[in-house]
Amino acid sequence: MPRERSRSLRTAWTDHGFEPPRAGCSTVPAGRPVQIKVLTQPETATLYDASGYRGPGGAHLSEPFGTKLEVKCRQPGYKDGSVKLVFDGKQEAALCVLQRIVVCIPGVKNPFDNCPE
Repeated sequence: MPRERSRSLRTAWTDHGFEPPRAGCSTVPAGRPVQIKVLTQPETATLYDASGYRGPGGAHLSEPFGTKLEVKCRQPGYKDGSVKLVFDGKQEAALCVLQRIVVCIPGVKNPFDNCPE
């Protein structure tokens, strides 16, 4: 009986003579971990998911191929931001943006925020 050949994806190494993958095809084989770098604005924020702390802003998150994950970024003085990630090999980086909490006190001039008089 002939053996069944396993199917593998071609890689995009043009310097080794392989042809690039077709449009819409992933370059990461199933079952292998995929990394996405999660940047934050401001850069000093920390990253969390449903299971807990994942690292500082700029961390490389690694998950199995096909994993979907929502990452929240937090920092004191800012409203939490979030970014949805899909570990499918199509995305190398993501940006999680936080918004600064505006503090307005009547009768006190705030030079950083646009407060009503």
